[in-house]
Amino acid sequence: MVARRSLMEYRVLGDGFLKLVIQRYLPRFFYNLTQQELEFMGDVAKEDFINYAAYTRGVLAEPTYREIALSHLSSLAEDNPLAFDRMLTSWMEVWSIKWGQRVKLVLSEDQREEEVIQAVEKKASKLVPLLGGLYPQLTRFAVGSLISNGEVCFTNLLADTVVKEVLAKLVSSMSIEEAANFARSNPVFLLSEIVQRARALARYKGNLVVLKVNPSFFQEAREEVHEW
Repeated sequence: MVARRSLMEYRVLGDGFLKLVIQRYLPRFFYNLTQQELEFMGDVAKEDFINYAAYTRGVLAEPTYREIALSHLSSLAEDNPLAFDRMLTSWMEVWSIKWGQRVKLVLSEDQREEEVIQAVEKKASKLVPLLGGLYPQLTRFAVGSLISNGEVCFTNLLADTVVKEVLAKLVSSMSIEEAANFARSNPVFLLSEIVQRARALARYKGNLVVLKVNPSFFQEAREEVHEW
């Protein structure tokens, strides 16, 4: 009765319940995580797993892909817990490897890298409001491109970065109005650029996500700094 009630609550709690489940799986792949690490990694993994489920179901193009994916995962967990466990365990194995390869936590930012990121953000932010519903469509497409190339960790952040780099490239070569008209008239060009950039990221050997954190993030339950 208790187990059944928890599974039924999944439909109400949605990603909140999924995060709790993922937090139970994380210690299988990462040693001695603090509660802060569990919270942070649980949030990232939850979103990545939802994206993966949407990708495998072929619904990433749908504006409601997130709800569709959560509904599928809910039904799978309720109707076939073993299949859900196999799916999550298999995916977590890959995700944990990608976390180790792609994510770097630092205590201070690289000023030059930060300036490059800010320059891209500044250019893209001028164009995004003019694209309307095209921007989220491009971002969802970028998520799928990343997953199809084996990048399953921090997919939302990387997808957003890929799309903004493509848009910043347009803004660098024409006016904002011209770039907006070009983007709306040539979506296939944008999709091609996104695919190329996703493939380039997948070929790159090294960190793709660098996060600045407070030292206390590592030290909730141990004295030394623990590196992922």
